[in-house]
Amino acid sequence: MSWVAFERDRIFARLKVHGDQPHRVPNDYPSEEKAVLAAYEFARELIAKETVAH
Repeated sequence: MSWVAFERDRIFARLKVHGDQPHRVPNDYPSEEKAVLAAYEFARELIAKETVAH
């Protein structure tokens, strides 16, 4: 599993997660680069869901 930390910014403030709480995403990727890109995509999806919900 990869660990992802959200940056504290205006978008982060709307998310219902604690800043110190890590988020796990699947890490079945052949390289660290692909795992990081997937983690960022996961974060973008969460942000998009929150943006649409508000």
